[in-house]
Amino acid sequence: MGKKLINAGPSERGWHRLESFNRCPQLYAYEKLAGLEWTSMSPPLVKGILVHVGLAHYYQQRQATQLGENPDEWYDADEAMGLVAADLGPMGAEWLPLAMRAVAGYKAFYAQERHKVLEVEKELRADVWIPQLAHTVLYTQRADLITEKDGKVWIWDHKTGFRTGQQMTTRYVLSGQFQGLRWFGGKLYGDKFGGLILNQVGLGNKEIVYKRPSIPPAPNMLKQFPQVLADTETAMATLDREGRDPWEYPKAASEQVCITPYGRCPGFALCQWGKAGLDEAGAKEKE
Repeated sequence: MGKKLINAGPSERGWHRLESFNRCPQLYAYEKLAGLEWTSMSPPLVKGILVHVGLAHYYQQRQATQLGENPDEWYDADEAMGLVAADLGPMGAEWLPLAMRAVAGYKAFYAQERHKVLEVEKELRADVWIPQLAHTVLYTQRADLITEKDGKVWIWDHKTGFRTGQQMTTRYVLSGQFQGLRWFGGKLYGDKFGGLILNQVGLGNKEIVYKRPSIPPAPNMLKQFPQVLADTETAMATLDREGRDPWEYPKAASEQVCITPYGRCPGFALCQWGKAGLDEAGAKEKE
């Protein structure tokens, strides 16, 4: 039997889908309803994917060792990153050496950590009641890592970026992704839930930086998180019932949405030119 490669991709029905709709219903429709996929990837995304895969396999092998199992059932971090880089094409090959250095440095930097690994890339699932629709909907999130230390359970999210520290942390305080992880943590582990660990790997400078800052609590947002899910699902269902053409969904039409911190929104050229902008957007219909 060959070695195992971990699925570190999106969960079945997770926050990205809802976030796309809340950011811009038209972007959501391009991605989820019009059958489009983006053929181009940005360097930050490629670097993030590779480091994420490397850390997943590092912790999977740690868990196997902790349980007295054979860690070699799984690809090691470098092997896994190499396989994924090959699928990402030239940009994967370009950034693979940096990702390997980052993960090797991570293992050395945290060599003495005492966390017991409970889950790696665990898909968390819940049926959430939507009062406006009078039925439940499935909501999922993939936890990068779940560990236990000193009697408390922690949910981790691995993040790469140009910067680390407080500036990177603040952007996630109200994020639905992190509110969802807190919500799952409380439901699953109760008083044992210790909180979230933002596992930062800074790739923006000559020196790779490793930090694990805490994310400040947002109790009001956490309390209303199920309502956020309900409101978004209801808005989606309303447009679906109307039979709205996926190319004619509501558009944010905002310079703060159409231009992101990473450049133009993926759907920029499509909103500008319609289907004539497919090539410029680097988009194609899924086969």
